[in-house]
Amino acid sequence: MPKPLTAAQVRNAKPGRHHDGGGLYLNVKPTGAKSWVFRGTINGRRTNRGIGPVALVSLAEARIKALEIRRAIFDGKDPFPTRRAAAAPTFGEAADAKIALLAQGWKGDREESNWRNGFKTHCAAIIDRPVNKIADADVIAVLRPIWNAKRETARRMRGRIAVVMDWAISEGHCDRNPAGKHSTRRSRRPPRSSRTITRRFPMRSSARRW
Repeated sequence: MPKPLTAAQVRNAKPGRHHDGGGLYLNVKPTGAKSWVFRGTINGRRTNRGIGPVALVSLAEARIKALEIRRAIFDGKDPFPTRRAAAAPTFGEAADAKIALLAQGWKGDREESNWRNGFKTHCAAIIDRPVNKIADADVIAVLRPIWNAKRETARRMRGRIAVVMDWAISEGHCDRNPAGKHSTRRSRRPPRSSRTITRRFPMRSSARRW
């Protein structure tokens, strides 16, 4: 088991994730921003839940909140009933939440900027749509315009959309990922009628050779 953090360790913690025990973690961003996160399994799903920034929630208070969450899970209760009762977030809101989590492990702002700009440029059609209302066809419609001209960009965007949707699933906002490979595979090839059929070998001449 990890040794509990001390107030001095919290104060001097370097960027990264530091385990206090009982599912409580201290997250430190490269910028120095610090926050508490509870990691655990709720309803069979591994999830991360923010408890609050270190500036507002002390080590002792974070431990109490983590204990309350563990007790609720042990009793078979939902430790976050208000969040689950709320309407599903839009794709844009889900993307913001997931990017905030990923940014804790990124160095600098370049990666975060790339993700945000990519969603802004290519995902306008779904950015304001609730995540539980996004279908396979919606994701295909996002990828199709860039698939032939910028195939690597399309692959990257599919992967990033899938990451956001996986977060939405883990948070209980939807139950399937429309950006999964099984869902978008059909978008990679144009309809059969529009494909040019070529032969690997030239047809043999029917003329008799002498």
